[in-house]
Amino acid sequence: MIKLNDLRIGNLVRLESIDKEGLVISIDTKNVLFAHTKGKIDSIKLEDIRGIYTTVKLLKDFGFQNTSDKNRLHLVVNSNFIIHANRHGTTDWSITLEDTEGNEIGISIDISYIHTLQNAYYVLFNKEIDIK
Repeated sequence: MIKLNDLRIGNLVRLESIDKEGLVISIDTKNVLFAHTKGKIDSIKLEDIRGIYTTVKLLKDFGFQNTSDKNRLHLVVNSNFIIHANRHGTTDWSITLEDTEGNEIGISIDISYIHTLQNAYYVLFNKEIDIK
């Protein structure tokens, strides 16, 4: 189960009971409005919402690209910053940040679930990460 304070509107999550992925479109203390395929909207109890494990495919859907290291992808955010997604096992991922001159900024954030990547990106850059 995802904690209420881990969710943001726009997060990509999974509804366990019907095994569907979708976007959070509204949140209150007990329920989440959940939009999934074909535009259907359901009111879901918070305890039925699960995170979606971060995968290479999902990272690429968000614009990350391969590097020479098979366990690392990168995303050029703007003219100043690059995010590196680093794989630490099957489902364990983290992001690190560096400037475009290759200097590490000293930030490392666990992104084992895709909604944590979305939240971290928003906190770091004050904008949503786009699905390409």
